[in-house]
Amino acid sequence: MLCNSVTLKGTKYSPGKNNLLHIGYDPFGLPEFGSLVKIWFVLDVGVFFVTKVMESVAFRQELNAIEIEDASLPQGLHVVRPDNLPFFQVHHCYKSGEKMYIPFRQYIFDHL
Repeated sequence: MLCNSVTLKGTKYSPGKNNLLHIGYDPFGLPEFGSLVKIWFVLDVGVFFVTKVMESVAFRQELNAIEIEDASLPQGLHVVRPDNLPFFQVHHCYKSGEKMYIPFRQYIFDHL
């Protein structure tokens, strides 16, 4: 079943261009994000998030933000369960000129 939104552990997830999920880490250790495209609910299995993977360009320390951009090569869609997300928060990106940034409320590179 396709859902318009879902609330899990107090966090509301809604598909939209500016709703991004931290879905993992790229080979360089930067957080990898996906734009939330759809939410599926499968009876007796649970919730799945369908995301469009974005490319992480660099961490901008002066902004405490990750610079992201649309993937340069088509990567298809990434499906992930909420329990498999490194962080539960929904992130939002902000534009400055032609660049997009995801600011952080906290330092998230604890895995390094």
